[in-house]
Amino acid sequence: MIVNRVGYSGTTLPAHELIGFDTGLVTALDSYVTRSVSIVDGTCDDLGIFIDQSVNVVVEVQDPADPGVIYYTVHPNITVDVGNISSPLQTWAWGQTAYLGLFYKNDIQLLSVEGVSNRGTSQVSKRRWNKLFLRLNNSAIPLVEGQYPKDRTPATPMGSGEPFITGDVDIIDMGSGEGDLVIIQDKPLISEITGLFGKVKSTEI
Repeated sequence: MIVNRVGYSGTTLPAHELIGFDTGLVTALDSYVTRSVSIVDGTCDDLGIFIDQSVNVVVEVQDPADPGVIYYTVHPNITVDVGNISSPLQTWAWGQTAYLGLFYKNDIQLLSVEGVSNRGTSQVSKRRWNKLFLRLNNSAIPLVEGQYPKDRTPATPMGSGEPFITGDVDIIDMGSGEGDLVIIQDKPLISEITGLFGKVKSTEI
């Protein structure tokens, strides 16, 4: 897991440090800062390090019905202009805590599957995950081969984000022909995969 990078292209910063993985936070932002969102106008200031940059925003929201419950919501990207965000955050974020930072691509690629054959030989021309399970720990659902597992729960209202999942999600008929799946978290949130298992289908040469 990469925890430090230098010379991230397209930014004005000479060196960046990814500081989300070892702090217990769920954000995964490069060089992020924590700011309070004004309850008056929905802005954040003192962001001079991100001038003229488009930044990811994750808002830490306190549940009004239960102040002890905290959840995280991804806000649309916003541009920093002269040390302040160029426009107010959406009203639901006002008065909350915001994490603002640069995009961090959090991805995993599996090695090709070896020794998979219906006849007991490794001489196969195509290997495909017929069914795959990801075991997640308090994570947002990642993209697998460019698509999300279809695991939206009936209890989550339409228009609301799916909560973090601790448990298994499943995907059917995935793969590139070698079994080397690509898993990407395209949101600025932590994903922790503690297990990956399923069934691989092969075609003989």
